[in-house]
Amino acid sequence: GLVGAACGFLAATMDWQVLMLGVAGIITANGLACLTLVPVSTQGGGARKNIAAVVKDGRVNAFAIGGGVINMGQTNFFGFLTLFLAEAARMGQQTVSTAMAVAQASSAVGRMGWGAISDKAFGGRRIVTMMVICMAAVGFLAMMPLVTESWGMVVGFGLALCLGLTIASFAPVAQAIQVEMVDPHLAGSAVGYNMLWTHGCATLAPIMFGYAVDHFGGFTSGWLVTAGCVAAGTVVIYVLVKTGPRRRTYGR
Repeated sequence: GLVGAACGFLAATMDWQVLMLGVAGIITANGLACLTLVPVSTQGGGARKNIAAVVKDGRVNAFAIGGGVINMGQTNFFGFLTLFLAEAARMGQQTVSTAMAVAQASSAVGRMGWGAISDKAFGGRRIVTMMVICMAAVGFLAMMPLVTESWGMVVGFGLALCLGLTIASFAPVAQAIQVEMVDPHLAGSAVGYNMLWTHGCATLAPIMFGYAVDHFGGFTSGWLVTAGCVAAGTVVIYVLVKTGPRRRTYGR
């Protein structure tokens, strides 16, 4: 994320084709490095049976769907932040790239910090920690329309920081919850199923945002619709909080 933000900053002075080739090289090197990983043997009834067991679990479904809807907030935040700041606050290329770097840096800190906090906070019930993160994110997303040209630097960078710490940081906690909801031999299938909903909702998120911007009042509508999506997903999380046992016993 930080490398990507740096590319946006460098694009103001360097040839973007060269930057893209550099990114492609990094991706290739990372892929080759992954080939050295040693596969871990697993136990279970096979891929089909494992996936079927996960799909039949109502609580896994509820969490995967709720998490996917919440992820629409992260998708729109990273997808439209720079365009929004350029349009609403009249920021230049290097300035909006710096704002993205702030968001990515705070996200990196938040992902590590929230993961550690969720180990101890609320008696180890990670799902409560996730709900707190998402509730805060709803508020910050709803405040995005406050970014204007006169206060763009202060409000825009402030919200980029806060949303980086919230909506862009919930994923590790969510994945830990998903793993702990099932038996160990189903962990991979559960995470994969969660990612199916995560990326499915991420596909719809920019379409909804763009439609809201074009038909319901500009960026203000887009951010409010996004906040509404995160709120809807958080309601599902709240239901799980009300009925769910402590961590490591979710599926029992």
